[in-house]
Amino acid sequence: MGMNFYEVRTDPELQRREELRRNALVPIYMMWTSDIPNHASQAAVEGVTQAMAASGQNRDLVILGTTQWSEGEYSSADWYLRQTLATETTFRDQGHGRQVNVSNLGSLFYKEP
Repeated sequence: MGMNFYEVRTDPELQRREELRRNALVPIYMMWTSDIPNHASQAAVEGVTQAMAASGQNRDLVILGTTQWSEGEYSSADWYLRQTLATETTFRDQGHGRQVNVSNLGSLFYKEP
């Protein structure tokens, strides 16, 4: 009875892309408005931390919370929410407060003012 040996070849390009997906990722920034209860914000942080661990991605998690990082426009989560609410054309409230269209909020981070 002989043993069979198999040579496993890996595609260098696939390996390179896998390493990029795992190691060369932008940080995840977390922030929330000042009206969010502490237990809810901590649960969100824990959920993101667990999701990152489960995905195997090597990302930094930057927790801004309710911190105001500058003065004036583009300075805090509260500012971003106020801007989004001011431009919303629809109103939705499912019993947890007014909800926003995430696309409108997200566009504030990459569109020119």
